[in-house]
Amino acid sequence: MNEDKTQRQIVRYTPNPPPRGKVDSELLAQYMYQEFKKISYVIDNLSKNRFEVLYDYPEKPREGDVIYADGINLDPTGFGLSGLFVYDSTGQWN
Repeated sequence: MNEDKTQRQIVRYTPNPPPRGKVDSELLAQYMYQEFKKISYVIDNLSKNRFEVLYDYPEKPREGDVIYADGINLDPTGFGLSGLFVYDSTGQWN
């Protein structure tokens, strides 16, 4: 995976479109290898609890969601603090 991808891709996988038309086995193997490599990268980051830095609130938060706020654009405390926040049963990020 290209190391200069955006932060957002740390824990999200978006598949590339598969090769079209009559495809030889080498091209298909290369495509599959690249996709599995991307999936592996995402799983590895999730297993290490790496969070993407968010700059805006999620559209539909659910109780138990965890975010990493940047502390500037996304500032749940109002004090400029960045870090991890959990969406609780009261509808607040703490």
